Amino acid sequence: MRPAWRHLTVDTWHLALALVFLAALSLRLYGLNWDQGGDLHPDELFVAKIVLIDRIRLDWPPDVSQLLDPARSGLNPRSADPVTGEYREFAYGALPLWITDFGAWLLSGVTGTNWNSAERVYLFGRVLSAVLSAVTVLVTALIGARLGGRALGLLAAVFAAFAPMSIQLAHFFTTDSWLTLFVALCLLASCRAAERGTLLAFALAGCTYGLAMATKGSVIALGVPIGAALIIRVMHNPDHEWRRGIRSILPQALVAGFSSLVAFFAFEPYALLRPLVYVQSLRTQADIVSGRFDVPFTRVFSGTAPGLYQVEQLVRWGLGPVAGMLAVGGLVWLSHEVWQRRTAATILASWLVAYSAVLATAEVKFLRYLEPLAPVLAISAAGALLWLVCRVQLRWSPRWATVLLTATLALSFLWTASFTSIYARENPRIAATHWIYAEIPPGSNLTAEYWDDALPRSLTYALNPAAYGFGTINFDLYRDFPPADAARSISDVLDRADFVIQSSLRVEAGVRAEPWRYPTQIRYYDALAAGETGFSRVAQFASWPGIGPLAIDDRAADESFINYDHPLVTIYQKDHPFDRAAFEAAISWSENQPWQPSRWQTDPTLLLPTPVGENPSVNDARWSAAVTSSTPGAVVAWVILLVALIAAGLPWARLAFASFPDQGWGLARVLGLVLPAYLIWILASLELMRFRAVWSVLALCGVAALGWWLVRRSGREQPLPRTDFLHPEVAFWAVIAIFLAFRFAVP
Repeated sequence: MRPAWRHLTVDTWHLALALVFLAALSLRLYGLNWDQGGDLHPDELFVAKIVLIDRIRLDWPPDVSQLLDPARSGLNPRSADPVTGEYREFAYGALPLWITDFGAWLLSGVTGTNWNSAERVYLFGRVLSAVLSAVTVLVTALIGARLGGRALGLLAAVFAAFAPMSIQLAHFFTTDSWLTLFVALCLLASCRAAERGTLLAFALAGCTYGLAMATKGSVIALGVPIGAALIIRVMHNPDHEWRRGIRSILPQALVAGFSSLVAFFAFEPYALLRPLVYVQSLRTQADIVSGRFDVPFTRVFSGTAPGLYQVEQLVRWGLGPVAGMLAVGGLVWLSHEVWQRRTAATILASWLVAYSAVLATAEVKFLRYLEPLAPVLAISAAGALLWLVCRVQLRWSPRWATVLLTATLALSFLWTASFTSIYARENPRIAATHWIYAEIPPGSNLTAEYWDDALPRSLTYALNPAAYGFGTINFDLYRDFPPADAARSISDVLDRADFVIQSSLRVEAGVRAEPWRYPTQIRYYDALAAGETGFSRVAQFASWPGIGPLAIDDRAADESFINYDHPLVTIYQKDHPFDRAAFEAAISWSENQPWQPSRWQTDPTLLLPTPVGENPSVNDARWSAAVTSSTPGAVVAWVILLVALIAAGLPWARLAFASFPDQGWGLARVLGLVLPAYLIWILASLELMRFRAVWSVLALCGVAALGWWLVRRSGREQPLPRTDFLHPEVAFWAVIAIFLAFRFAVP
């Protein structure tokens, strides 16, 4: 029996899809000038003002000989430097550059305003990113409708429209939104090609693959879905003769390959005219992503578990908790659809597996790298939700199914609304800049961390650092100094500085990820926050996602997710003349730590990266201090914990000791403690997780849920017999009650 809301008419479906598209476009255009032209996105700054403005140009009438020369052509983003003669680096494709430059030129002719200028072209590029991201929502709906009907397509469009990761990337003039659209189009064309087998469908699939490669060369794995479509056509051969089937798909394969080559050459001709330069550019990016090229801003990913880190970031921030859990759980549904030989599901799964394999080999795990999977994840979330809704309707009623559907979409929208609220407020770096000009005396010396944005920013001709005579002290905390030398270097900076400015958490998170490399730097950040360096915090600027008074602390999110449009800015002021001896005493612990100046810890030691009292696991265990610091609170917490352990261990005890007179009741608490602890220990030993209170709670809940489900499946749902074995429990609670009465009755 299908729910009534799945029988959508064509007109209703198109109207609903149009509303979703408008909502997606509105979310992506809202607050588009979030940095007020402050160049606060490093990739955007490089693409818009270094490559597009300085390298891309087309003189009229064109000089054909110059255009054909990769070294001199104004259309080649990797052309030779006029001064050195060496070919320049560019990590992305020329397609977004050419289209943006041409579109800005057309808009300039219509409006009479120069949109090709450095002050405006980034805004036009952001508009294009927003529009292309919204169009991706429509393509996602078409893929979902092809897989599971219009209801699935519409729900997939909703999840794609509400994805915070996609909304954020649409606010940047980068290639991510472009790439995701071409990926979605290629997946749609591959589905059509697999189902129909026409030359036109394979030509469209190959063309979109070429356009994706002309946007970013790292998406080479997108050829796998096209290959999957060819394999499906072979399997659909009516006489099941594989040799004849292979011969029958040769025209489709040739058409797909030729069309992809033509599309790629149309926008990346110099990659074929000068392939060594293009390949070297791809190799450099591959070395950065793999960690072989040790770029400082990628050190934040040292020690992160492959796969688990991306999934955690995706669920918590990229899609939001509700949509994220549905997307991950929906992969089971997608696997079932593949098992049922659904063509569209096979195409989607092939891309998911191929691209995930590429991501699994990378040490650098920026959240934006998951954006090309957004269409598949949105469809997966929609499939999981539809499955749950149908089960609820069959087990209870359509009313409860509607409640589940409405609540899920409402929670997803609320999370999206809380994220987009950051664009309703002033960027923290801009707010900090205004505060600096208003509060810090002119002529003061301000620190600027290397690889981060220096503050204050230049706002106008009158509001700029030079006009106020601010001195900038470059603070290179990434430098590989031995601990003692690092301490002296930091002391020298603090001695000269009047204010310490931390523009974001980028550098701090990077050095904390490698304690064997930066023990002194980590200790410095701890001492700075504790006021042990002679500097005290005088201002902090943040723009937390949230709705009304509710704010979400997302400092645990990926570096690329928080440090551009809503970083945490902290300013410290010197309280008194710098006391070098006191500072050295505050960080002296770090100077005795083993030091390895490398990206990976080659010589593991048993020494902790911080003092025992500041170890994350120890600090994590202090979350309950507010409750357990008093005797009544500690007793209540202990009783609740005992009840939770019994609830988790009782089903396992009943399964293992069903023949016992008490059905294992006496061993329930032991099993409730041992089973989750063993699970946590195994996962932590495999470096798939860390010892944290949240994982302990989840393990306890998981063990309890699985145990009670097994009890229910086994049919042992009879109540526990009320026999004499309960008497010790009654005596135990009686003793507790007498103790509490005596404790509060006697002064």
